[in-house]
Amino acid sequence: MENYEYFEKGYERIWQNFKFSFRVYQANIVFQRRLCVETLEEIDRLHKEYLRCYGVSTYGLYRRYLNMVERNYELIR
Repeated sequence: MENYEYFEKGYERIWQNFKFSFRVYQANIVFQRRLCVETLEEIDRLHKEYLRCYGVSTYGLYRRYLNMVERNYELIR
């Protein structure tokens, strides 16, 4: 499905930004934790926006990217 790629690019953009910032903040665990929380909120907002604007559930993508961020959060706890 062509639109699926569009939706996935939104989640992938958030993930790539997260990975870059996580490395930048590697010396500061407080910033890393804050980044995790803010990224989880951003993923949630994107999921809700896709559902509201396009009427498309991207739950599979939502869970996959949410889990990737949560795994990083667990590593720094």
